[in-house]
Amino acid sequence: NCCKKKLSHGASKFLSSQPDWLQRRIQPDPRFITVPGVSLEEFGGPVPPSHARLDLFGAVDQLHMGVLRQQCWHEHFQPYPCCHPSFGPEGLASCWGTGFVFLDCCLPPSILKLTLPLAIPWLPEEVDFIVVGAGSAGSVAASRLARRGFSVALLESGGSGYAGGVDSHPNPSAPEQADHWYVNDIEWGLGKVTRVTQIIHGRGLGGTSSVNGRYYTRTYLPFDREVVLKAYEDVEADLEMHTEDLDSGRSPWQAAILDALAEAGVPFRQNASMLWHSASVGPTQRIARCRSGMSLGPSSYHCALGAEKLGVGGEGGEGGEGGEGVRVVLQAHVAKIILERGRARGVLVGSAGPSGSNGQAVARCRHGVVVSAGALQTPALLQRSGIGSREDAQRLGIKLEVESPAVGGHLKDHQYLAFRVRTPLPCREPLGAPSGSLYAFYSRLGGPSRSRGRWRRPSLELQMLPRCTASNLELKSFLILLRSRSAGRVLARSMDPSEPPGVLLDPFAGNASDVVSLLNGLRELYSVLQKAWPELSFEPSYEDLMKDEVAGRHCAQFLGSWQHPMGTCLLGKVLDARLGLRGVRGLWVADASVLPDWALAGHPDAGIRAVGSLVATFAAEDSGAA
Repeated sequence: NCCKKKLSHGASKFLSSQPDWLQRRIQPDPRFITVPGVSLEEFGGPVPPSHARLDLFGAVDQLHMGVLRQQCWHEHFQPYPCCHPSFGPEGLASCWGTGFVFLDCCLPPSILKLTLPLAIPWLPEEVDFIVVGAGSAGSVAASRLARRGFSVALLESGGSGYAGGVDSHPNPSAPEQADHWYVNDIEWGLGKVTRVTQIIHGRGLGGTSSVNGRYYTRTYLPFDREVVLKAYEDVEADLEMHTEDLDSGRSPWQAAILDALAEAGVPFRQNASMLWHSASVGPTQRIARCRSGMSLGPSSYHCALGAEKLGVGGEGGEGGEGGEGVRVVLQAHVAKIILERGRARGVLVGSAGPSGSNGQAVARCRHGVVVSAGALQTPALLQRSGIGSREDAQRLGIKLEVESPAVGGHLKDHQYLAFRVRTPLPCREPLGAPSGSLYAFYSRLGGPSRSRGRWRRPSLELQMLPRCTASNLELKSFLILLRSRSAGRVLARSMDPSEPPGVLLDPFAGNASDVVSLLNGLRELYSVLQKAWPELSFEPSYEDLMKDEVAGRHCAQFLGSWQHPMGTCLLGKVLDARLGLRGVRGLWVADASVLPDWALAGHPDAGIRAVGSLVATFAAEDSGAA
């Protein structure tokens, strides 16, 4: 189903020659070729109208009639598989007609750019290590390197971060919060309809850890077990945790749900999050506060660097101490990494300059650079530095320093479906204790918990949160897919650090296997709960969910991303076993980009903080000057 109008004979011949299994995968699932909630006749007119809503995380979700770039695609045909990353960093190049390129035909246009500071931020002349990004991993890495006696420059592209307090609701669509987020548009193809939605992540001190739900879930990390355990213990020394005690008492709804899931093979655990190796259900840990007594919220930055270490450098100002040996610089937009004879020696930091002309300044380091800019920004920075595929370097007009085609590839996210469970139980505000949420990790309900003698790592997470309606208690619920088959790609659009990277990630592409997995998982869950507690009712209803056409429309309209992008600089493919970039000395990566989706569960913040601790250990040892 590629671009009939522009598809060349060579591309058609190539696609038709693919094996049967691939041919089946590239055929769209008819359940999701739909116009959710809107008839075709309601659109009409020369300009396709759209509607917009805010999703669970405040991202803008729009529905457009027709594919947005008709100059590339013909009528109802979709840009799959021409754009798919399996054909390389720029899709199947023979798809494009004269005058068209991958950026034109496969990615949403870049609309919102970041605002670069007018003056170059203050930069230290030279330090031992430069850490790019003060998020979950970068803040921990900088603090741990400083504790080992190294001088560190912590460069953050945002400002002081989100300071709305631990109980406020972050919203990237609110103008007053615009500076606290990266917002990246992505497109999902639904036949004659395109959903334009967004991947968002935090910006500023603390990064996403300053705006997330504070869940703390230890997950499996692909390193030596003892090394990982020490990393978690190191991170947790900064934190105070809270877990609701359900051993001593349970509310009626909790008891009923726990019994139903236990009957289906998912046992209760007081801390389900600590038992990632097998199925479990129960409360999960949340970060209550920093041990340092911070009142601004338990972000990674505040907990790792402490209350007394908040002096930072602002726009064009002087840097300050973010802890002994750490110089924190805000509004520092890193344009590229400086490579000299195969070693990272510093970074270039950009500014808008007078009258909008771009300027750059250099920050240098003696031992190396740790990149912790996040799963979307990190690969774009590496590509701008000449580290990536030949196509990346050619598109950007720069010299290829290190060929690493997997940089920016293997992008994954945790997709989810929201639903409601209405109970017959009365409810009065405020909810009495215990009343907290339940979290379940499992692969199958009623199925074996082992596969070929080994424990199955859970592939689904269920979250159920109680709330009162006008009459009864209702459970606001989410089913999250933890192991994805589909993958996308991130690529730098230009050498301008203020321009968001292009993001290609469509769970509906081809046969929409991830959406089908979620749909089947939700049907299975409905059946288990309905059998154990017949008085329950659901939205969407049990009857509707069992009908393919109704379930397909629900998925097309309400499938969402849990905002956990990861995997774009994978261990093994891009990095060595010590998080060092293959082919470059003195360059490490530490953020969600290094790990696959199965390693980060449904709450990746704990694992990412632990990666920050690990990279500090590796970088200190590899430098030979610890």
